[in-house]
Amino acid sequence: MNRKTILMKTQNKNVKEVFDRFKMPTIFLFLSLFFTIACSKDSTAEPNEVAEPEVEIGAITLNKTELELKKGESEQLSVTSDIAGQNIEWSINETSVATIANDGTLTATGNGKAIITATVGSQSTTCALLVSVDVYVAGYEDLNTITVAKYWKNGEPVALTDGSLGAKVYTIAVDENNVYTGGYESNGQHVVATNWVNTTQTALDSGETGSIVVGGFLDGSDVYHTGNKIAAGSTNVSTYWKNGTEVALTDGSRKASSASIFVTPENVFVSGAENNGSFNVAKYWRHERSSGTIFENVLSSPSTEAYAFDIAVDGEDIYAVGYIENAGGNREARYWKNKEEFSLETAEEGSEAYAVMVHNGDLYIAGYVTNGNTKVATYWKNGTPIVLSDGAKNAVANQFTLSDDDVYVAGWENIGPTYAATLWLNGSAIYLTDGTNDAEALSITVY
Repeated sequence: MNRKTILMKTQNKNVKEVFDRFKMPTIFLFLSLFFTIACSKDSTAEPNEVAEPEVEIGAITLNKTELELKKGESEQLSVTSDIAGQNIEWSINETSVATIANDGTLTATGNGKAIITATVGSQSTTCALLVSVDVYVAGYEDLNTITVAKYWKNGEPVALTDGSLGAKVYTIAVDENNVYTGGYESNGQHVVATNWVNTTQTALDSGETGSIVVGGFLDGSDVYHTGNKIAAGSTNVSTYWKNGTEVALTDGSRKASSASIFVTPENVFVSGAENNGSFNVAKYWRHERSSGTIFENVLSSPSTEAYAFDIAVDGEDIYAVGYIENAGGNREARYWKNKEEFSLETAEEGSEAYAVMVHNGDLYIAGYVTNGNTKVATYWKNGTPIVLSDGAKNAVANQFTLSDDDVYVAGWENIGPTYAATLWLNGSAIYLTDGTNDAEALSITVY
């Protein structure tokens, strides 16, 4: 179809000259104008053809319309187009999930979903991207009465010890290149605090008296572990290690132990308990990094048995979780915010809180409650309980992590006569072991 142009100005001038010369009545003027315009179209026009604006004709396609990547992976996107002489413009709606280069190289940088758009001229097409996570769970499996330290990556086990001596892994962290785990291995006489980088094992202590790692934190390239060490006189000392260097938090005059560590630019926070001669008192220690001063913060009554298993810091707020014993000697889950104590819904007699995290402004706590004589794996979101197990068999939530809207919980659940290392993903149980041997998942992270 040919594009048309109507030349109004020239024809109006001709009509005016006709009017002036022949003094035609007005109605004849308008009729003359109508026929003059109609006859002044392009000579190649067909009768009654309507003028149309110029439009771009063409289409583009992407070599991928859907794509799934792991964090750190890349994919080359390319465009096929029949629109000549146009550049490709790339854009992405979630820059925290991936980046797209001018040449179409797509690189996954975070977890989640994104839409990549390629535009050529006025035409565009899209690719839906999902960046999925690798799930790492640490713990142990009991083989022939000897515990083997191991972790699971996406359900596949990686043994860290050979089963000749007892060992467990209590903490796991991951960066782009390495998997960091911490726990212990026996030397035949004592358990020895141990760090693994991938599968390379390093003892954090001489092993002469006994020590253990039960918590960890990865701060950039710095690896922190915490636990306790038996000092002279057989007294446990609350301890943490930074890149293998030992820091004692207590002086050994009273038995103390620590369970979790959290690092900020200004401080190192460690939670646990210290015995006052009659009771274990829940507390946390704050090691000020600039001055080296260690501050002790008491959480529970000196006349009540208590323990703080985990600690997390969100801005100016410091959270710890654990338990206190009631007058009947039964444990009740508790959390503390800035040293103020709070109870948890349904967490009455026979309950403990093992893990705490603040995610997108929401407070998450994990542990268990007791239903009759059965432990029920549970986590709480802003105080509301979410039950993970059915109460027909014992189950416990030890640790958890979050990625976008997904909640990953590590723990154990009885299946038959044994308990299996268990991962719950948004409430659905995934068994990491088959129940042949006792096993437990003690820590979890995603990357």
